[in-house]
Amino acid sequence: MGGVALVAGVAGLITAGELALAVLFYAAIALWLMATVRHAFAPFNAEALK
Repeated sequence: MGGVALVAGVAGLITAGELALAVLFYAAIALWLMATVRHAFAPFNAEALK
């Protein structure tokens, strides 16, 4: 997913295309959503907060 965002960002800069910008936008949202879900289900093991 990160590779898709990278390619879309580079293509968007080179071609100034709206499709590349849309792909970059939705790839960033998908990356954020995957990270949020991963952190929501991760076990809480914060030793520093004890």
